[in-house]
Amino acid sequence: MKKVQNLGLQAGLLCLALSSGVSFADGSGHTHMMGEQAPQQGHMMGDQDHMMTNEQMSDMHQQMRDVMGTGTVNKIMGDKHMVNISHEPISDLNWPKMRMNFKTEQGVDLSKLKPGQVVNFTLQVDKDNNYLIKDIKVVK
Repeated sequence: MKKVQNLGLQAGLLCLALSSGVSFADGSGHTHMMGEQAPQQGHMMGDQDHMMTNEQMSDMHQQMRDVMGTGTVNKIMGDKHMVNISHEPISDLNWPKMRMNFKTEQGVDLSKLKPGQVVNFTLQVDKDNNYLIKDIKVVK
């Protein structure tokens, strides 16, 4: 009976913590916030959490690579920073000729693109084969 009461008390305290924005330490040196005051995404980071060493930065750059592609624009979705392209085979990625949507970096200007244009584009590809158009140029 005592264990059931303790579980009820623990659950009640957890609910109170969640609703009041309590912060707590988890023993790892990090402080976490819960409830309404907690950040909307991710966890709070101390200064040491967001500093990268030169070696980490080098590893990150080595894990990213640029891959070139050529294709025909089908649709531009500027509000979503996306473009639909029917591209030629991309041997660096072992992709056959196909039609697909591509996300673009925020700085890529899609306003001059029109359906039917042939483009060359540069994909930034990470180690997990996630890709993002970082540059796109009209060929004709």
